[in-house]
Amino acid sequence: MANRETTVNMSLIVPRRVLAFAVLALLQLGLGYTRTSATADGSSVATRPKNHGYRDVVQRIIKDGIEKWPNFRTIAAYNHVVTQLSPELGQHMLETATAVDGALVASDAFVRAATDHARLGGGPVVPLRGMRVPTTLWRYIRVYADLRNLFGAESDFDTNVAEVGVGYGAQCDVVQRLGAMLAPSGASAHTRMYTLCDLPEVEELAEQYLRAIRGSSATDLPALGKLNSNPNSTNSCASTSGNYSLFISNYAFSELNSDVQQIYWDQVIRCSRRGYVTMNAFNGISSLEFVAKLRASGKHDATVMDSYPGQCRAQNVNTAVVVWGATADRVDSVEKAALSTPGLQRRQAQMEQRCIQFHRRACATSKGRKSPGGKTACDYGARMTARQWRDHDPR
Repeated sequence: MANRETTVNMSLIVPRRVLAFAVLALLQLGLGYTRTSATADGSSVATRPKNHGYRDVVQRIIKDGIEKWPNFRTIAAYNHVVTQLSPELGQHMLETATAVDGALVASDAFVRAATDHARLGGGPVVPLRGMRVPTTLWRYIRVYADLRNLFGAESDFDTNVAEVGVGYGAQCDVVQRLGAMLAPSGASAHTRMYTLCDLPEVEELAEQYLRAIRGSSATDLPALGKLNSNPNSTNSCASTSGNYSLFISNYAFSELNSDVQQIYWDQVIRCSRRGYVTMNAFNGISSLEFVAKLRASGKHDATVMDSYPGQCRAQNVNTAVVVWGATADRVDSVEKAALSTPGLQRRQAQMEQRCIQFHRRACATSKGRKSPGGKTACDYGARMTARQWRDHDPR
């Protein structure tokens, strides 16, 4: 899923638009997909009518076979929903991952396996020690660095994972296969379960991608779970092997409408012992509202954490990473590590200045606080960071 919505120019010629949706419907029927509340138009950014080209591309890829689309990550319609990182941001993700978990990035075996992702999908890379790793994969590696240090590399946090908004499966591979290379004894790759929670065709795309990049090692891993086989069942948790050890979502959960959020809450979140959810409050639920709901359900350690880079720092209390199942000192440690070098501090300061200038312009053009967007822009400087909120957390 994307961390922002990109406007797509639509043709005003009605027959062409009708034809496009007819083709999309036929593809869905031909692939055996059923319409549910989790896949209906408007249920997420990916299902909005203006982004129908994304689903069309995904369905054509899985119908042809992903190997026939070696540069699918660079297709414009695909990038409207699943964005790529620029080389600059990919480099910054590499540096923050190194600062948070040096042992992870120092492992040649881990990084060499990460280069498998450069063989399929296309797009820019950021090399390390001569090994080419796609820019966006560094985001997923950074997430895994956070996870290891929030929950403990020796724990079972990554043995039974569910992810909402799976993209093309890269986060899954980092956690399930690459993570096994650094796991303690007894947590080998074939014992790691991973449930994909997305549109049915996106789940299929991710499975094709994972099998393509893993090659012969795909037979050493368990079959991937697919939650959307019955996404309307809201009565009980859906895990087939007990409670989930971890719930992950990189923006996608906060981009769902409230009905679908409730489905995933009932099926996955409330039965996940730990969580790491990057929020952008796209569809109304803020980070703090999500934290309150988690605490009310018994996850009393739920809190927010700033994530650098990627967002304006003073907004992060509203669009932060929501974490549960981690101690407060580990949350503090990961957050501080991401700003632990002069270079990282300098880049974050530069980003903050750009954010301030952007919101000043937005405030001026919106004529002050007369509109919700104007109020948000004009109040930017008064917002707290996640760390400031934690310091005053009444919990």
